[in-house]
Amino acid sequence: MKYIEIKNGFSVRIDAIEAVEKVGELECIVRTQFNTYDSTFPYNIMLQLLEREDVPTPTKVEEETFNILKEMGVTSP
Repeated sequence: MKYIEIKNGFSVRIDAIEAVEKVGELECIVRTQFNTYDSTFPYNIMLQLLEREDVPTPTKVEEETFNILKEMGVTSP
């Protein structure tokens, strides 16, 4: 089973996701058969992540960039 983190510290099984709904410019709603979850990812980014066959491990530079964004208060790249 593969999971995707839809917000900090919360992941959902990819095969359980049935729909993604755009909410504003910076977030979306992820729907499964039984639940609805708010995501901190923009709609387009969430779709790109779900459509990937295999999510590669981030490089050191990508991890450092993400850490800097987190420190600045940006929760989604």
